[in-house]
Amino acid sequence: MRLRGAMFAPALLVVAACGFGGSEPSEPEKLSGMQEYESIEAMVDDFGERGLNCDITMDKNTRYATEAGRCQMLDTEMVLSIFSDTRQMDNQRGTNQLLASAGIDYGLLIGANWTVNCGSEADCEAVKAKIGGRIEAG
Repeated sequence: MRLRGAMFAPALLVVAACGFGGSEPSEPEKLSGMQEYESIEAMVDDFGERGLNCDITMDKNTRYATEAGRCQMLDTEMVLSIFSDTRQMDNQRGTNQLLASAGIDYGLLIGANWTVNCGSEADCEAVKAKIGGRIEAG
């Protein structure tokens, strides 16, 4: 009998040291905004892991983006875009800067190869807190 108890003691120590899995799930790593996305789907998945849920509707015709889609986040329709090169992204940014020069408010969150047209600087700040990036607003 003593031998059987001696065999279980090390197993109990291992279980005690590792815990029973009752700890809180950890927060996803904080993003800088320099992450690149291969697709809108990958972008939406990453946002979802950070509490930004988005039921995406893909845009079939995009002028500058490789892929783009629309979704409701934070009670605002936002446009998520992926670009294959910086020239495409610069063209999109130029269009938004024209809005500012015309006195139209806009908010754009810019990442490595992606943007989120947030509609306002305040909404961009809320999204930035989750996924990083830099804001251009007017």
